[in-house]
Amino acid sequence: MGKNKKRFDLEKHKVSQEKDGTWIGFRICPKCKKEIKHICSDLSKLKSTINKNKQCVECTMGRIKPYDESKYKKIEPKFDGVIWCDYRICPECKEEIKHTSHKPYLLTRNIRDANRENRLCIKCSMTGERNHFFGKKHSEESKNKNSISRTGKGCGENNSMNDPENRKKVSDALKIEYDSGRLDFLKKIQKDTMIKRHMNGEYISKPISSYEIKIKSILEGLGYNLETQFPINTLRYDFLLKDYNVIIEFNGDYWHCNPEKYESNYFNKKKNKLAHELWENDKIKKELAIENGYKFFTIWEKDFKKNNQEEINKIISLL
Repeated sequence: MGKNKKRFDLEKHKVSQEKDGTWIGFRICPKCKKEIKHICSDLSKLKSTINKNKQCVECTMGRIKPYDESKYKKIEPKFDGVIWCDYRICPECKEEIKHTSHKPYLLTRNIRDANRENRLCIKCSMTGERNHFFGKKHSEESKNKNSISRTGKGCGENNSMNDPENRKKVSDALKIEYDSGRLDFLKKIQKDTMIKRHMNGEYISKPISSYEIKIKSILEGLGYNLETQFPINTLRYDFLLKDYNVIIEFNGDYWHCNPEKYESNYFNKKKNKLAHELWENDKIKKELAIENGYKFFTIWEKDFKKNNQEEINKIISLL
């Protein structure tokens, strides 16, 4: 008669069956004494795995200290509609590092591993001598090789963004990031760059209307030295009479909601603003010009259509 096998204690190992038919059981790591969870589709395989009583993954890989939740930011995976994500802190620069995964348990594992190993963010890990290319330069030969290897790649059908489905995925992911506020730093960079370009005269966004062309022609015909789209800070003005320090703005009745035609609560669909908001913007623009030592005049479309020469003469008489 053979030896009696030791009976498997289901209660001790907290064995239970889930609704999907999978079996779950627990055991204690013989080295670190941490509880280990096992999941298996078959009960006999689950029993066999638990009976082997192997060390946990961390002990097997030589990680002596178990993970201490109190030392790090609590891991709380969140699903943003596209992918699971959470953040940890770079041990050097203290900036947040984003981790993503298609599975929440993989995300948790990756963040824990990164915390244990004190992994740095990409910026810190690639700075100075940590950068494998630190102090090196590409030779002309390697530059040519890189150029040839990239020729034709990422163009046309080879570009993944050529696929409408990929573009939509990226678009949806970016919308979520922008709405969450996590890309506010990027918004600030874009805003500062645009302001700089405006102030340097690199970027002129305002189109010249047919009325502005006519005003320019009349004033130049009268011998006035003009500068169009004159900048003050980030704002641009239609005309500057250089010899007189005079700024002239032409306001279209619809685009600026002429108070003689529109109520203050009128919604301008093109500008996506109420009339009183447009008037406030025009007021700020006028005040900025005056604060910088310029005389300021406004010509409304309605008045210019009625008698353009009379409107020009009004300004000239006050110079």
